[in-house]
Amino acid sequence: MGMSSDEFVDAVNSAFWETHPRSIVVQRASDLLSSIGMSTKGANMLPPSVGEVQEGSRATFPLGFGHSSYYVNRRCVLIGDAAHRIHPLAGQGLNLGIGDIDTLQRLVDKSVGLGADYGFLSVLQEYETERQRQNLAIQTGVDLLHRLYSTQFPPVVALRTLGLSFVNSSDMLKKFIMSQAAA
Repeated sequence: MGMSSDEFVDAVNSAFWETHPRSIVVQRASDLLSSIGMSTKGANMLPPSVGEVQEGSRATFPLGFGHSSYYVNRRCVLIGDAAHRIHPLAGQGLNLGIGDIDTLQRLVDKSVGLGADYGFLSVLQEYETERQRQNLAIQTGVDLLHRLYSTQFPPVVALRTLGLSFVNSSDMLKKFIMSQAAA
């Protein structure tokens, strides 16, 4: 936050356009994959360029993993960002919040249909159990991805490259991952 707007724009563009050297381990893993017909090349896309930043528009906020131990209490429910925090790496925060709303609506509709009070703790605990199971699985996966991409340790980078190449070469695996991310 201590940079001027021009310095900030320069720093962002530098981060987008900087070429990162590949380690020899990663290069050998890529060559091995290519020799057996697995492509390690993704789509050739150019990064964006930032032209300017509006004065006073920059802010900071904590990134990371976190969730409330309890999503419910009597006649009270936490949903979305009030219940959980996730690194924006995979853009899953909105999906988790929508899942919270969808589950809560389904359980409220079920309770109303049965003539029950949807504010009862037993109804709300069903929401809590279902959403914590789903949310924690997604949050943990995103946190692991964040940690995986936060290291430059060559063996980890090589394994990461091999894993991504494997996923990229398997339509079935890509469809599974996308279905889980959209759930």
